[in-house]
Amino acid sequence: MELGSNEALKQTILGGLGLSVMSHHALALNAADQFAILQAEGFPICRQWYVVYPRGRERSVVARTFLDFLLTQDRGTNACPTF
Repeated sequence: MELGSNEALKQTILGGLGLSVMSHHALALNAADQFAILQAEGFPICRQWYVVYPRGRERSVVARTFLDFLLTQDRGTNACPTF
């Protein structure tokens, strides 16, 4: 089944219709005991992120500050964080 949002996935799970793979952050606002988090081989899934913005267009102060923040983060390891 494909659903359009994390909230729709969570409601489907609470309704007893299955399980899902989702970001740990998607559960941050839920009660700690509301969902069971399973430990599965091959998880967490590591992702590579890219920053994109329109070429030739000046970025706002907030966008420049955020980009500077991202560029100064430690990239020393490719290890995924564990939760």
